[in-house]
Amino acid sequence: MLIATPPLLLLLIASLGDLRSREISDLLPVLLLAWALICRLVPLDGVSWADTGIGLGVGFGLPTVLF
Repeated sequence: MLIATPPLLLLLIASLGDLRSREISDLLPVLLLAWALICRLVPLDGVSWADTGIGLGVGFGLPTVLF
């Protein structure tokens, strides 16, 4: 649960900012990416690098296809 707290807070900030001004700061996705890299370098969840690559591919590929 501790690992999920910062991303959830960042997503809440992004949601509130989007509702208020229809904009999301460019800093928030960068912070989410930095948190993901930190969590990846400190293996607390047992997720392999292959799983990380698959998640990254799906995370970028699906929105690309939908866009």
